[in-house]
Amino acid sequence: MCFQFTGCRQLRTASNQPVRYHPTSWYDTTHSPLIMRPKLDFINDPASQAALELADLTFIIEEPRPSFFLKDCKHRDSSVTICWERWKHIQCFHFVQCSPRQAVLYSRLDVPHYSESAMLMKSEISKFKKSNPGLDCVSHYHPSDTNSKCHFLSVFNVLPPEIELIFKEINWEAVAQTPHSANQMSSKPGGTSARPERQFLYADFGNTSGLNQSRADDPLGLARPVLLKGTSKHAELFVQASKVLKLMAPELSILPETIFVDPNYPERNEEFQRIIHPDNIVESLRMALINLTLKCGCHRDVHNCNLNSTMMPVLVLARFVNVDDVPSRSSIIVYSRKIITSYGLKLLTPFCRLTNDLIDFFQHADNQHRRKIDGSCFTPPSQPWKSAHTESEVLFRMFLTECHFNLHHYLSCYIHFIKELQNHLGLGYVEVACLVYCSVQRETPLLFVETARDILSLDPAHETLASWGRGIRFGYGFYLSICQRRFF
Repeated sequence: MCFQFTGCRQLRTASNQPVRYHPTSWYDTTHSPLIMRPKLDFINDPASQAALELADLTFIIEEPRPSFFLKDCKHRDSSVTICWERWKHIQCFHFVQCSPRQAVLYSRLDVPHYSESAMLMKSEISKFKKSNPGLDCVSHYHPSDTNSKCHFLSVFNVLPPEIELIFKEINWEAVAQTPHSANQMSSKPGGTSARPERQFLYADFGNTSGLNQSRADDPLGLARPVLLKGTSKHAELFVQASKVLKLMAPELSILPETIFVDPNYPERNEEFQRIIHPDNIVESLRMALINLTLKCGCHRDVHNCNLNSTMMPVLVLARFVNVDDVPSRSSIIVYSRKIITSYGLKLLTPFCRLTNDLIDFFQHADNQHRRKIDGSCFTPPSQPWKSAHTESEVLFRMFLTECHFNLHHYLSCYIHFIKELQNHLGLGYVEVACLVYCSVQRETPLLFVETARDILSLDPAHETLASWGRGIRFGYGFYLSICQRRFF
């Protein structure tokens, strides 16, 4: 959270809310603008005044009916906590009351959940049920002084010895401080009464949304999820959360060795989870701070993996803490990511299997000679692409070809010329897939288009095209032609 001086040493948040000044707080002057490192005091006594102030801080999780995920439910993504139209598709309201030290494992959180006053929600739900007597929705309460469990979630307020030991090992001061850090601050400018934010102070690590992807290190040229900056600094916390996750998995009837294991993508652990740490199974971790004023807004975690029960659980570890004398809740939230699931599904497509075969085929020792690039790999066209070239094509070697796609769009030329080649040569699925593979390599559209234009000027029965043949050999011939343009 960024703070600015506004006169008389008064500090204000990004949403222009005044913050009390404490002489004991110190300031980090290594960043600009000025960042305040808050004073922290963890709350362990449930009978303390600070803990009693947070007694009404409750998380409500709406367990849906099957109809919730159908088109009839028009308000499933509503950010309003009290939404009767959405509640018609809810079968149970879970009230999870916060405690000074808590571990909660949810079976899924791609359903509406938020923090709100328990008294307010009980009153509103009662009104809703009276107005809809035919609906059999119920409320399930999880008090803050005992452990509780149901099929949907499991709550530990009295921590078992194994989890208690891990809780003591966690650097909770760093967890509470990190959302305030200048280079890791992810909080948004602030929500409104109509659209509150999920959390006002948070920091994400690991893999997040589809915005954080790269094609650079993927052998197939696919957009591959990559880790957020700073993840390696918190590798130990990822491992600690993984241990708690395995300990609590049986509470939801999930075997410890299967939690966060994707049966459809066996390499997922090796390629995404273990690159953070060899003992890690967590893909994404969030550190968040909320209090009675800055609550968690109503939302669904739609970017979590939701294809099978072993990948859907969400673990929340939390402690009460005074942040500059303001009672707050510091939490660690861990989950799996849908973007990695989508990447794994792409690897199962016929195109990806084909490109893997292409790579394996030409990496085989018997095919070494096929990778040699010389003048015989490409035969110049027997006739020009068109009768006359414009001055810009001659001087700048630009291609100005009629195209029904937007030429300024990076992929348009690929799509257009792959279709032209398909029609000209009568290509099948394998040949077209190889052309798509060539289009995602580290080559410019110009090299691809120039190669396609020259091939289109040849007769389909030309000896060069005949030597390429069909199938993977055709794709490799086209690829070598692109390489020929790059080196000559």
